[in-house]
Amino acid sequence: PYFRLRSSVARVSRPDVGEQVLEVREHRDNDPGHVVRHQLYALGIDSAAGGIRVRRLAAGTAPPSTKSAATLPGSGPGAAAACDLLLRWEGANFRGGTDPASCRNARGERQDEQVLVGDRLYWQRARQLDARADRTLGELTPGSSFGWSELTRARDFRCTVNQNAAGDMTRTTRLTSIDLDDQGGEADIAWPDGRTLTFIIHRRAFASPPDREFVLFRIHEKGKHVPVAYAYAGDAADRFGLNLGWFYILCAPRGNAP
Repeated sequence: PYFRLRSSVARVSRPDVGEQVLEVREHRDNDPGHVVRHQLYALGIDSAAGGIRVRRLAAGTAPPSTKSAATLPGSGPGAAAACDLLLRWEGANFRGGTDPASCRNARGERQDEQVLVGDRLYWQRARQLDARADRTLGELTPGSSFGWSELTRARDFRCTVNQNAAGDMTRTTRLTSIDLDDQGGEADIAWPDGRTLTFIIHRRAFASPPDREFVLFRIHEKGKHVPVAYAYAGDAADRFGLNLGWFYILCAPRGNAP
């Protein structure tokens, strides 16, 4: 049960929904067309419950009335509050979810969703249970036995690709630019000799120190997983590159690219 899940979060102005509103769009396998979820999250302090209440609406819809609740995944009178996410501060993160005893969909199935939100992480898991809550009917990650989808905050980079067939650095010319993130992002490059090269960036933790992750990047021919070359940079680095003479790439945060 492994696949890539990308979640894009942006603050939006929706005074009809609330003062603090986020638009959340999630898609699978680096495919913007494969949308898993697209919702508005209205955040507010719930003093009585001692946490942050997150009310969810399908993006593009009006806020639900008391007569016809439209929040997801529940429906019907009273479903709005029951299917809110209630988050409380726990250790170094916010943790919480829905109340599966009360949150049900139109078929009466219980909706159990949990999230863990930190400075750099956003973990989530969800499942549908039958009315008696003793049988799982479906999961956000099918076959994972209610496993977490472990999302890590990604940084977006733009990389400038230069080339010279003879490997003469003094005569390199710009070939193209590619956009990708540092959480397993990859981009194909049509090389002048007819090959397709794939450039990948991800972050990796080494044995020491265990609390740091380093940016690792590599280039290989598409379809061949043995890299032509790879290198890594410090975890705080926001500019890095790889120079093979015939292949020369420079990466920087998107919007501040070389």
